Amino acid sequence: MPNTKNLKKITKIDSELVAKFKLAFDLMKKDLGFNSTLEELDEVFYFTDYILQVKFISPKLSRMLCGRIRDTFNLWITQLHAWLVPNPYSMIGLSESQAFNDKEKEEITKIMAKFMAFTSQNILIGLTKDKMKEAEYFDNAMTLWNDSKPIFIKYSKKVNEYWKSRLGD
Repeated sequence: MPNTKNLKKITKIDSELVAKFKLAFDLMKKDLGFNSTLEELDEVFYFTDYILQVKFISPKLSRMLCGRIRDTFNLWITQLHAWLVPNPYSMIGLSESQAFNDKEKEEITKIMAKFMAFTSQNILIGLTKDKMKEAEYFDNAMTLWNDSKPIFIKYSKKVNEYWKSRLGD
């Protein structure tokens, strides 16, 4: 049986950290002047979960969160790349790549290019310290994600159906 006293202590510490994070986020948002809400961003990039995982709020919170956004998009870039150019030693990658026709692969390539253009901005923002570009990064992340999500769903379903078709009877 779990020690509920320790669980309550952890929950209290976590709730205090989340409260501090929300306050720090609001101050950062006001300083940068972007429009996206914590709730919107958290739904996609799991900022609060990330803060709870690392148990740390950086004094450079905007850079920390931009890195989290970048990492999320980079994970999708990796997945898209695997669908287009599978590792020749991966049966999984080679199989999934076969699920797509040339037109779909072209669409995936365009999405990957959009994501690469977007994530590479994070490097420039970090180097130039351009607060206006950093604010745009938060808002553009939401726009790019919302525009791309239906395509991800479509192709993820396609891959899932591909694997289901291989189950046989």
